[in-house]
Amino acid sequence: TSSPFGLNRYYYFFNWEIDYYEHTCTSDRVPVSAVVDTINGTSMPGWAQGLSVYPNPGNGAVTVAFGDFEGGDLNISLLDVRGARLSALHKEQPAGEGALYLDFTTVPKGMYWLELATRSGVVRRKLVLH
Repeated sequence: TSSPFGLNRYYYFFNWEIDYYEHTCTSDRVPVSAVVDTINGTSMPGWAQGLSVYPNPGNGAVTVAFGDFEGGDLNISLLDVRGARLSALHKEQPAGEGALYLDFTTVPKGMYWLELATRSGVVRRKLVLH
């Protein structure tokens, strides 16, 4: 198929109307929370450019590798999909290349946010545990 949005996107739209003898089908309303994570090149700390989190998805044994870390205080948090903090860790990380090894093997399977915060900014990466 061809798409006016480029080769990496496929546009689709459903416009369905179903009328069944004037019956309606409604569901109970439930509250929904959304986490909006907006990061662009101007708001990311410089050290985030060389950041990698792997394996992802993984079983909970996670490596966080830095290409060029600024050095200093690093606050690491694991957040659920609603943004609630499940665990927090503080590290003094040296400047330059380096890696941290984190153990989330006791955390239930699911999708999480790994949040890394320093004096220059906060970076979140999606983390999937299976």
